[in-house]
Amino acid sequence: MILPLHPQPQHDELLSSWMVRLAFANGFFLHTFYNKVLNYKGPIWTRDIDRFCPNNLLDLIASNTGQNIESLKNLTFYEYIGTIVDKITINGNSRWIMPQGKYHRLHKRASVQICPLCLKEKSYFKKQWRLSLFAICEKHQCLLYERCPKCNSYISYHRLGINNKPILLPDENIARCYFCGLEFQKLLPERLDNVYVGNYAQLLTNLIKNNDYGYYQYSDSSVEFYNGVRFLISAIIGRRGEKLRNRLYLKTNIELSEISSKKIIGFEYLSVKERFNIMIVIAWLLNNWPNNFISIFKVLKYTKSNFTDYKKIIPIWLLRILSYTSDY
Repeated sequence: MILPLHPQPQHDELLSSWMVRLAFANGFFLHTFYNKVLNYKGPIWTRDIDRFCPNNLLDLIASNTGQNIESLKNLTFYEYIGTIVDKITINGNSRWIMPQGKYHRLHKRASVQICPLCLKEKSYFKKQWRLSLFAICEKHQCLLYERCPKCNSYISYHRLGINNKPILLPDENIARCYFCGLEFQKLLPERLDNVYVGNYAQLLTNLIKNNDYGYYQYSDSSVEFYNGVRFLISAIIGRRGEKLRNRLYLKTNIELSEISSKKIIGFEYLSVKERFNIMIVIAWLLNNWPNNFISIFKVLKYTKSNFTDYKKIIPIWLLRILSYTSDY
């Protein structure tokens, strides 16, 4: 059976986003559509469906929409294996992927970010908006929202129509707050007024999209490059990173001091502005490679012992440059 309406997945769309649009286009809310219409009896929305979707569910959706299985898999984080990660962790947290903090169907974490200008162009949610690497929109160069600014709820489009603000179906606009009904397309973008920051924001965008300033300048492997970026993040936010944060502030004027007063947690758990600031200084460190990097770590006289907290093997492309900063 092919469903009467089966909208095509959009560029970089999350599987969960497309599954919501698929159900709504056919005039059903999610539970009714997948449980009663498609007759799928397994759990869907109580798990992170974008991280791992069972094969039998993918087969069912494919047979009812005419979509190719591989195309559907590429709507999940499966696409990132071999590019930014070497594997995706099914149970527990996975590097670079913002955790949902699942509690039944509720999200207890800011797992999805949004750009109102992108949503104004087309109402769907992108894979890159669930990556902690991204804190700005690559297209519009504005900060992403991670909560509804009206009611402070996390963004949970899979809960549309089952809370305080019921909606009529079919409804093509899934870009709204499930709790208060705010339409995200109407939000004002938070622009980057500082030209200096804006320039490095563009460099950052290029770095994480592997474009003009891609990983090949640093490492032969994109996964190894992102492992190195992760290593630098650990050094910045780690408990022994205060001197590094202060030195980076002197060089970039990017404020990182608020991290020092917090219990150190994973990068994925930081706020969008904290992650943005960290990634901006990462972009600065990688710019004019390796001169900026050496200028920081040589003054601080960092040695291998400064990195023992992170319990990770230093990627070769970083280790090669660290030899110029101190006595290794």
